[in-house]
Amino acid sequence: MIMPLIHTGCHEMAQRKFLEPLGEGLENYLSDESRMKGEASWLARPENEQQVLEILREAAMAGDPVTVSSGRTGIVAGAIPSGGIALSMENMNRIIGMERESAAGPCYISLEPGVSLAALDDYLLHHAENSRLFFPPDPTEKTAHTGGSISCNSSGARSFGYGPTRRYVRRLRVALATGQILDIPRGKYIADKNDTISIQDQGLNLCFRIPRYAMPKTKNAAGYWSEPGMDLIDLFIGSEGTLGVITEAELNLLSLPPRILGALVFLPEEYQAVRFVQAARNKHPDNPGPWPHALEYFDADSLDLLRQHKADGHTQGIPPLPSGRFCAVYYEVFYDDEKESDEILSRLESLISENGGSLNDTWAETDHAGVSRIRDFRHALPETINTLIGAIRVRHPGIIKLGTDFSVPDEHLEPIMRFYRRVSTRQGSGISYSAI
Repeated sequence: MIMPLIHTGCHEMAQRKFLEPLGEGLENYLSDESRMKGEASWLARPENEQQVLEILREAAMAGDPVTVSSGRTGIVAGAIPSGGIALSMENMNRIIGMERESAAGPCYISLEPGVSLAALDDYLLHHAENSRLFFPPDPTEKTAHTGGSISCNSSGARSFGYGPTRRYVRRLRVALATGQILDIPRGKYIADKNDTISIQDQGLNLCFRIPRYAMPKTKNAAGYWSEPGMDLIDLFIGSEGTLGVITEAELNLLSLPPRILGALVFLPEEYQAVRFVQAARNKHPDNPGPWPHALEYFDADSLDLLRQHKADGHTQGIPPLPSGRFCAVYYEVFYDDEKESDEILSRLESLISENGGSLNDTWAETDHAGVSRIRDFRHALPETINTLIGAIRVRHPGIIKLGTDFSVPDEHLEPIMRFYRRVSTRQGSGISYSAI
């Protein structure tokens, strides 16, 4: 997103080795997965925090706006510049290390914002002392960078059980538009009873009021975070790079539970899928088992799209889909005790049979490697859509892909799904898939 800077003079930024004219061969820095196009005069690819500060100071002197980007995987055009400088954090991609507060305390990892989620997963799997550690929100797009994930408070399939990125951000270092660094450990800067946050250290003397509006109780990703007694770090998480540039972060990690059940359940009708989800989410005495960590819906149009793409010779890693007009729900649960296995499988079988499904039309795995194969199915759908859009764009350059979410209280899930289905049918389009 664009960070506006105040004009105070001129500059000679072309002399900086980490900044170059944004010309031919660098067009990718003017777009992201929204497929919209922007413009910028300069491209900056700093390799350390000091270079970021120099860029911001000189941009402020010149009055040049700065648009921060990294993996450019967003679909809402947040990384697209509107003049000035495109600031890519891709070269700040070091994993600094892992620590614990104490022998029995939580583990956290320190890294730069250009570390991709795939690189983080690989590090935890192959290089960490305990390969069972993981980053719980599990954002969908693994080529996305951690800085971008923090900046948009990203979620993933497992955020249903673990929550979004915000919950796991322990500390941030942020470069401000003034060319100063603000180090923000969680718990240090808290809004007082007058909704005011004060900072009188680190060479800064700031006092300001937090945003004064009520945040929706339902999941929400719009606007700056606001709540009474809020932590300053939460103002930067989800701010889309408009308040500062993240130069370093500490993220809390959790230990991966030893056992997992992942299942892709194919169901005949959409209303049955909705009721499957509602029952799976409902905690009551008849449902005492572990809470699912992931629930995600795929409509029949999505499955037909994958069938056709597979028939055309693509997505060969995906097993054959059941014949017929099915929709599907991905269901995933972690658990610790082997004794829970029978109970969990029995609960899943009941959910399937009560909602018109069959075990014969269900893919299920009970180990992490097998579940990863099922999750490949989840990633195949957006990849297929991107491939198709790319092919169509050759003939129709103006076409763009529009992706969005909706979020409603649980009791309104079935009515809103019916409403969206009516609208999409009338408009001749379909709902692709939705995490619910």
